[in-house]
Amino acid sequence: MSSTVGDNPDGETAAADVVPADLADLEDEFASKFDTRSLQVGDLPFVPAHKAPLGVGLKPFSDPWWSYAYGYRRAARMLFEAMRQEQGNPTTLLYPLAFLWRHYVEVKLKAILPELRFLTDDPEAGVPVSHKLDMLWEKAKRLLLGADPGSRELVDIVEVVIQQLAKVDPRGEAFCYPVYNDGTATLPPDCLPDMDVEVFQGVMEGLANHLDGLHTGISEYGEMKVEAEHELQQLNLEAMDSFGQNADW
Repeated sequence: MSSTVGDNPDGETAAADVVPADLADLEDEFASKFDTRSLQVGDLPFVPAHKAPLGVGLKPFSDPWWSYAYGYRRAARMLFEAMRQEQGNPTTLLYPLAFLWRHYVEVKLKAILPELRFLTDDPEAGVPVSHKLDMLWEKAKRLLLGADPGSRELVDIVEVVIQQLAKVDPRGEAFCYPVYNDGTATLPPDCLPDMDVEVFQGVMEGLANHLDGLHTGISEYGEMKVEAEHELQQLNLEAMDSFGQNADW
């Protein structure tokens, strides 16, 4: 089944969207579930919300990294619930579900690392630009164990999950595109067997609970460090002021 996208002046088909045979059963689903509206002249995707029912402000939160990670986690939960209720074939929803979870982990690790570096006085600063989960995790693990050697058991549990995520999707592209730039498949047939989506969702929720808990604890310790440093600074200033007054006397 195909549909003409556009015709050239000579009457020949310029492009056609051909539905693969194994997706043909989804054609009716697409027609019934997707909005069929057409673009009008002047339509823009980003416009002021005013009093629209779904008007959402994209203003920055006090901690944008936390809010981004929370958004991806929440979206993954909502998509999973939609998959459970899906009457048709939910297979195509696996890609965005896995992407949302994988990206949540990447964003969460990038949120945790700068706070860990501040907490442990690590000389490296800033947010890593890499999309590689294994590299991000190795940096976070080193700092976590350095700050709290007693967290080894939790670190080991988390590491097993992150390592498999990194193996299946090392660059953050496997669930975004079917191929890499060189044309090789992002998900070779032997890379990922049939998935139990219920198990996948449960494991990822567990991982998210651990990472959110770690992030909360690290943030609280960071705030305590800021307060302690501020109090120490105040004591030093008072001591210097007192010393100056005694010297004058």
